[in-house]
Amino acid sequence: MKIVFAGQLDRVFANEFALAVGLEPDEEVDSESVEHQRAADARYFEMAGTVAALSDEILPLPYVRYAPDPDYDQGTLNFTRIVNDPDAALRRLKAIVRSDQWAEDALDLAKVCAFVGRLAAASDDVLDDVDTEEAWIGHYHALLHLHGDHGVPHAYLAGLLMQALWAWETDAVLVLAECDRFILADLGAILVKKRWPRPFAIPDLRYMGPAHNKKSCGPLVNLRPADLLAAEALREEPSVRAYAAAVFEAVRGAKAGNVGSALEKAQRSVREVISDLQSSEAGITLVAADIKMFSNVGTITPGGKPDPDDWSKRRFAPRTLLTIVLA
Repeated sequence: MKIVFAGQLDRVFANEFALAVGLEPDEEVDSESVEHQRAADARYFEMAGTVAALSDEILPLPYVRYAPDPDYDQGTLNFTRIVNDPDAALRRLKAIVRSDQWAEDALDLAKVCAFVGRLAAASDDVLDDVDTEEAWIGHYHALLHLHGDHGVPHAYLAGLLMQALWAWETDAVLVLAECDRFILADLGAILVKKRWPRPFAIPDLRYMGPAHNKKSCGPLVNLRPADLLAAEALREEPSVRAYAAAVFEAVRGAKAGNVGSALEKAQRSVREVISDLQSSEAGITLVAADIKMFSNVGTITPGGKPDPDDWSKRRFAPRTLLTIVLA
């Protein structure tokens, strides 16, 4: 199954990629600060690394440099990819141009939501945590170039919106931590309350939070990869591949409401092989749902003023977004 990481999971994955290829962090960030940040992010990387090892393909935003390059056969996790399509470079260039257009709208929307509505304290806490130099290692982050002009919080919010849109556009599974689900739900609540037009499809994650039941929630074995190379090695293990197939089959069955029982069955099937990888305290909770996207039906232009970008007139395909939230 192909996935798109969002928010914190994307940030720590890009950080680890930068370190894996031998890149030093920015000169202003000392190594002690980097190790302190990695320790603080350890839980996020356990989540990201585990799902990366279980996935078939990771799709970052088109202009992220750790995306598979059509000119080479090197994949995201050093996986060999055979590229035979001569038009791949052109398609990626078009995707980059479209992403730039998304970025403008996403930044505008992030600023609008921060202005017309007040983000919850839990959302502000996450934005404060990532608004530091040491939180961003290397130069493999999708919207790093926007930090200086627009500020880390607005760029981070824009990134969340764009990653969700990218997953929806590419028919991939959106994978994010509960803290980032809360932020997107927070933004969604503001849009609904203010009836603000949406520039593109945005997932309605307001009802995917805790408390959960077995219909949508279950245990995920924590593979505990130490770094990306460890995640790559795990990905090649037959027992892990078998477990991955069972996990994503459970996720695909989210509409049927048997996620919890299916994940418990998958866990039992591999317990003897990989039980030493986790303890009950270190397990990951996986929530899966097929999410509807906000439309522009019923939206109004602010204060009755003209809609200069015609957001309210934009229409989106009635497709859902398969989403995984990890905690």
